[in-house]
Amino acid sequence: MTDPTRKLKVKVNNLITTNNTALDHLHIPPIVGEFSPGYIYGNVKTHKPNCPLRPIISQIPTPTYRLSKLLNDIIIPYMPKKFSLKSTDEFLDIIRSKQPQGIMASLDVQSLFTHVPVLQTVDIILQNAFHHPELPPPKIPEYILKKLLLACTTEVPFTDPSGQLYHQVEGVAMGSPLGCTFADFYMCHLENKVLQNPELRPFTYCRYVDDIFVEVRSESHLMELQQAMESSSVLKFTYELNLHNKIPFLDILISSEDDQYQTTVYRKKTDIGRCLNAASECPQRYKLSVIRAYLRRAFRNCSSWTLFHQELSRIKQILSNNGYSNTVFLGTVKCIPRNC
Repeated sequence: MTDPTRKLKVKVNNLITTNNTALDHLHIPPIVGEFSPGYIYGNVKTHKPNCPLRPIISQIPTPTYRLSKLLNDIIIPYMPKKFSLKSTDEFLDIIRSKQPQGIMASLDVQSLFTHVPVLQTVDIILQNAFHHPELPPPKIPEYILKKLLLACTTEVPFTDPSGQLYHQVEGVAMGSPLGCTFADFYMCHLENKVLQNPELRPFTYCRYVDDIFVEVRSESHLMELQQAMESSSVLKFTYELNLHNKIPFLDILISSEDDQYQTTVYRKKTDIGRCLNAASECPQRYKLSVIRAYLRRAFRNCSSWTLFHQELSRIKQILSNNGYSNTVFLGTVKCIPRNC
């Protein structure tokens, strides 16, 4: 059987050689070595009913993996991320600095990664990179960057558990360095387009990958926003309204009370409180890191000391159920002010 990675390696190296012949171009290291197709596997979504699988295509053994990481670093600065969040901390800063307006709700993109239109997204990336209002264009010809991006996303072979060979020609893969970036570029383009309309723009709009928090005037306003996002893209969205002035977003439970927002830790209904057991045969530092992770999240997410102490009680019970002693727990709690 012919090695499917060899043809890809030759093609990409020819593009790299063409780029590197010009002295003013960014030097791209040629691809050297032996490679094999990627492989698909699934991670179980334990937080969802019936535990469906999340498909992931590992591209680590492929010839374009390192190149994908390099291209990712090149294009990320050009992303028009006006509404996207970098972290939970950034969202907490936003929500705690404002008063409630309208009603809280969330939008969720259905299967974002597998529905990203690759060709359109590559054009979006090139438009932003080579026509940016502030940043200079990358030191690589536009046509070469386009061909490299397409090679890294649509021409990389992978196998299934039976050994059958495939190419993912549409959508992007979790497991590729370019996967999240392509999804983000497409979402940024979509929301910048839709939210130009002042009639559709919510009071607040924040997105982390495929999860969106909004403050809207009414449910009909939310439905209009959903329809506009769908009609302007190939994506489908679901929405959820707050219940009793409370709504989860990321790992935060947000409540609107007395003209201000309160936040605490959110746990999904499928969370049964399991963690690394204290009797596990692993280094003690791993077990201590479990406690510290719980405590740091509580300290970050809880907007008041009352909520923080309520969360401490829950953490103490979870850890006790998993074999941790109160002595170890209380000793670790003392480290919180020092960001232990």
